[in-house]
This record gives sequence, C-alpha cells and structure tokens, in this order.
Amino acid sequence: MVEKSEGGPTPDIRTTRPGLTGFHSVGIGPILRMFQIPGVFNGDLFQISGGELYEYTVLLGEVTYGINPRIVSANNQLVIVSGGTLYVYPLGGPLTTVQFFDDGVSPLPSFSSVAVLYNIFIFTVAGSNQFFFSSVGDATIINAANFSAAQTSPDPIIEVQVLAEEIYFFKPKAVEIWDYTGSLTAPFALSQGRTYSRGCASQGTVVTNMDNGLFWVGDDMSVYRSGNVPEKISTPYIDDRLQYAGANGIAEATAYYLGIEGHSFYILNLPSINTTFAYDASVKEWSVWGSYNPYDADPTLYLGYCSAGQTSTELFIGSYKDGNVYLVDSYNYTDAGQTLSCVVAGAILMDSDKIRCNNVSIQCVRGLGSYVQSAIVKMRYSDDGGHTWSSWLQGQIGYTGDYSWKATWRYLGTMHQPGRYFEWCASDNVPFTIESATFNEGRV
Repeated sequence: MVEKSEGGPTPDIRTTRPGLTGFHSVGIGPILRMFQIPGVFNGDLFQISGGELYEYTVLLGEVTYGINPRIVSANNQLVIVSGGTLYVYPLGGPLTTVQFFDDGVSPLPSFSSVAVLYNIFIFTVAGSNQFFFSSVGDATIINAANFSAAQTSPDPIIEVQVLAEEIYFFKPKAVEIWDYTGSLTAPFALSQGRTYSRGCASQGTVVTNMDNGLFWVGDDMSVYRSGNVPEKISTPYIDDRLQYAGANGIAEATAYYLGIEGHSFYILNLPSINTTFAYDASVKEWSVWGSYNPYDADPTLYLGYCSAGQTSTELFIGSYKDGNVYLVDSYNYTDAGQTLSCVVAGAILMDSDKIRCNNVSIQCVRGLGSYVQSAIVKMRYSDDGGHTWSSWLQGQIGYTGDYSWKATWRYLGTMHQPGRYFEWCASDNVPFTIESATFNEGRV
C-alpha cells in the first residue's frame, strides 16, 4: 500500500497491506459472491459458495452454479441471478426459483445479471441487448411486455450496474447510460448523448460505487473509470499484463472493491496468469497483491475472490479456492497464518559508464522485532532489467524498541548502464513500512 508522508524524506511511503483473519467456512467453495448492507436483512451476511446460498453459516438452498452470480436487495427481497436462473429470498424465507412471467405459463429467458433502482429490478437477458423490469417492489412479478433494449449498438448486454440514480448497461463495444423517467410502463430511458464509445471486455471486471465511480476492463484491454468520458487508469505495464492474459483470460477475471483506512482499492484477479493487481484510487497507484500457497516459492493469486462490498459493516473476503470467509485485518500480518511478504522495488538509473556501489540503505520503520530476535528484511538486485537476480541478502531492522538500527548492505560491486534494479522484502509478522532508499552514503 502507498501512504502520503508529509514532511518525510519522500512524498510517499510503501507499507504492508492488511492480512486476513478467518471468520467462518461455508460449503466447499469457492465463495463466488457476497452481500451485506447494514439495516438490510438485519445486516446479515449472505454468501454463494459453489452452488449454495448461505446466510452466515445457515444453508438457505441451492442455486445454479455460475462464475459471476449477482445479488441485490430491495423491499425485503434478496434477489439472485446465478447460472441464468432467477431466485428470490424474502425476509423470513424460503428461497424460491422464479421460472415464469406473471402469467404463470410463459418461461423466463436466461438472465445474465440483475440491478435495482427505485425498487424496480432490472434483469438483462443473456446473449441479448434486451432487459426486463419487474413490478415496483416485487422481483417475482415480471410482465412479458415490460422490456426494453439497449440498442445504440447491436451487441449484447454483458453487465448492468447502478451508480447513484443512473443505470449503466455494459456491452462489448459500448456502455449505455439510462435514467429513471417515473413512468410505470417505461420507467427507464436512454440518456441522450452520454453513451460511452468504449466497451467492456468481461462482466466480472465491473465494479460500482467505488470512489463515486464505476471501474472496468475495456474492450481494448485497459482499465477505465467512469466520468464524462471513460478515464484510463491502467499503466503500460498493467496493459501489457492484460494483453498477455488475452480475451479468454480476461473472461475469467473478477474484480471487487475494498475500502481500507481511507483508501479505495479496485482488486483485479487474473487467474489465467496467477496475478492480482490492486489500484488505489486515493493515490492513483497500482500494486501487486498475492498470497502464498504452501508449495510455491513466490506469491500467486490473492486469496480473495470477492468482497461483501463497500457498505458492509466488516471487510469480508471470500476465498477463491474453498469455502472460507475472512476478515481484512489491519493488525494481522499473515493471510490466515500463511506468510505475508511485502516487496518494494526501486532502481538506480545511470547515464554514465560505471559506478561502484559501496552501500545501499533503506529508511524504514525500525525496532519491530522481538526481544530476542531482530526483524529481518532481505534485498536482491538485478543488473539486466530484472531478467536475472542476485541471491537474497539479509539485513536487520532491529529488536523491539531498538529504533537506531539501520538496514544496510555493503560491497555490492560495480553498476553499469542502464542501471540497477533493487527489491526489498519483509516476511516477518510485522508492519513493514519503507520511506526511501539511499546508496553510497558516507557514514552508515
């Protein structure tokens, strides 16, 4: 994570992301969707684990498996679209499957997503640019004549989301914005002149109500946020990784929002390349998040597959590999007991032929170890742009209360053009924070 450092040696500091603390486990997983809003259903936490819906740890029933299920709520109804099927759970239960229009005979089409605005539920038809809307306050009553189409382009709707008082229909080549009209027969209408000529590459990458905007991976494999026009927020490196994942990899991607200590994070999981990126909208910085597996040397995909959303009373995270639910915990520096490493990178770029590297030091929080063991930070370097690296070299940042200790590495040979890359890594159960790095100091 990046924090501002007023009056520090540099404008920003790098620090460890929060760890994960176990909360409970439901089903066999993975946790595909979570929902919790204070005051709605008594603030209870709902989770879809594999093909099952749970209220906390109570099994409510089975739902059709789908990698991008959606949950919304209004008027004491929890509404789920999963695997193309519509489910409604009223306050007090039971979970019911809605199969027909209000005539009781005509079958509903397969739905791909659901949203709600002013107690009217909007259901997008899978593989189509059409959507249906329910009667006010009741998702089980859908008239076959209550439909419309997002037709500024013929491509299908792949996702629908609500931001403030507007509906956003995400399509492969465009994003249409619709407004509420107040009419009972046609409650929504296209907002003229506001359609984005920038599509969406994957339903799972769309996140709403984050930093007063929507975020998604566009049809050009870059990440955007909403505004008067879509604003690109991804860097060339992020774009390169998305291009490397490809269309099939992006189709598997999932994203969600995390609000941590004043920071708004867009978490983008890319299972096809085993990488998770986190964009901090507060400081406009990207970082890589990962979790260790027992037999992997380096962190892989971040353990969290989804979250309960920004309105949750707690920061709940659902696991991508089993039925575990975790709390994001700023005072836990492990992922449910697994090592959590904080890796910070830097570089010395050179325009001269050679410079001897006598020493490298870091300015960081010190005195974080125990009374019998100093906290450890490791450093490695690369002279070929990160293709090959030295072995990890160990440094120390002090025993408990020993704030004078400074991590320094000496006698590091000669640096050549174009320069030397460095990485520092702390894996101890401590809040590692690094402010700056220096080289060739006269006295260290």
